[in-house]
Amino acid sequence: MREPMNSDPTSPRQATPTAAGGPRIEPPPHMVAATQAAAFKKIWATGRPATTSALAALRSRSRADIETDLAWLAERGRARLDVDGNVIGIAGLSVIPTRHHLINGDRIRHTWCAIDALGILAATGGDGRIVSIPPGSRDTVTVDFHDGQPAPTEAVVFVLNDDTCASVVDHWCPQVNLFPTAEVARAWQQSNGASGEIVAVETAASTASPRWQPLFS
Repeated sequence: MREPMNSDPTSPRQATPTAAGGPRIEPPPHMVAATQAAAFKKIWATGRPATTSALAALRSRSRADIETDLAWLAERGRARLDVDGNVIGIAGLSVIPTRHHLINGDRIRHTWCAIDALGILAATGGDGRIVSIPPGSRDTVTVDFHDGQPAPTEAVVFVLNDDTCASVVDHWCPQVNLFPTAEVARAWQQSNGASGEIVAVETAASTASPRWQPLFS
């Protein structure tokens, strides 16, 4: 059950865990989840594609088994593969530049959407910065993090209400963006007829981070 609409239409509100944490999706089988985690860690560490051969070595499994796991994820829009089958995006992390990137130490990593950036940086428990370009804009929205917590900000996240999307990266992520204020987010939502919630950055980060914390363990 979703919380009632705030009486102020431009004010961010608390979101349900599903809304701010991402769409309701089918949990991957155990072996697939382990491959997903290995690929995520590889891209996080290097910023380069995770090859099937490297993942097979890390997981002590055959390349065919790894390819099967990755196909399961790719079919559901939870992984992007290049023409050689190597992982170029997984669990929201992308080696291909996007409108959203995070800075953590000497790392600069791109993400599929704003929730990915917030959840990943919060899950590190460290310091950093998120820089995001709202749709249809050339301006950037910046959110600083200290010890895994976002600094106070007027920035908000628009989170799409869609628990049935066939592809996370194709259908859900493009609609999930940071905006400088709730008023700007509401104007974008109304002009695009998008169904969703405007969520405070602090709420979005704390709700989303549990999705990525296991990937850093």
